Amino acid sequence: MVFCLRGSKSIRGSPSSTRTEIWRECPPFGSSVQADFTPSEDRGIPLLYTRSPSESATPSGTDNALPKDLRQAYPVQFSVGKDMNNNDNDDKRFANAIAYIDKINSIDPNMELIKGKNVPAELLYSERMTTWLDTLDGNASEALQLACRCQHIRRWDIPRNNYPMDRKGYLQWRVALGKHHGKVAGEILKEVGYNDEMINRVASLLQKKNLKRDPETQMIEDVSCLVFLEFYFADFAAKHAEEKVINIIQKTWGKMSPTGHRAALKLEFNPSSKTLLFRPLDG
Repeated sequence: MVFCLRGSKSIRGSPSSTRTEIWRECPPFGSSVQADFTPSEDRGIPLLYTRSPSESATPSGTDNALPKDLRQAYPVQFSVGKDMNNNDNDDKRFANAIAYIDKINSIDPNMELIKGKNVPAELLYSERMTTWLDTLDGNASEALQLACRCQHIRRWDIPRNNYPMDRKGYLQWRVALGKHHGKVAGEILKEVGYNDEMINRVASLLQKKNLKRDPETQMIEDVSCLVFLEFYFADFAAKHAEEKVINIIQKTWGKMSPTGHRAALKLEFNPSSKTLLFRPLDG
């Protein structure tokens, strides 16, 4: 069995009494991708996958766009065919989408060392997004689940240093990333059989449109902020001047909802991180 996600979810289009568990089993990625990480037990982080040493970081012939033949460039064994238009196949279509997203994130050339194992950075990030979404909203819509899983899809295509290293350049980079993630996600979702309405909705969430007015956009913002605070803040704080760290904390806090604030206040931090975090909040 291949474990992709954790928990059970209600899927849009399914009867309200139906609880699926597609988060627990997804289509295999193919023999070239091997499990390389045993999840920690504290937050239920699921099994993650890395490419084999012989598998290239970027499939031949690709640039910043996915190849037309996704199945050839990213081999995924589908649960069912891609032409699915009835509710009986909604959960399988979702599983196919998750399998594709994870397969593509698994070729991230950037790695994080977790318990002595190299894990593709964006695959790990997407799993953390899913886990936090499940924590905050056990009945998240299908679009929101997909958007969280695609939050950093192929982020490595557009590195930060492609833009000026100032505030204006940073904002340009973030806008470009949002559009890129939406485009890549749209190509994946179209391939597995989603309609334009779903594709456009996921793209809108990834571009954080109508933040503070759209509850789902606010939710994905809360989730991404919590992932940053829990898993990436300590390293960020160690690499930057205190003034910049405090500025980022204030901006992060300002983007979050009261729900996100309550969740953040329950996180555990090392002493130095805790001092930096709560100093600007107390002020």
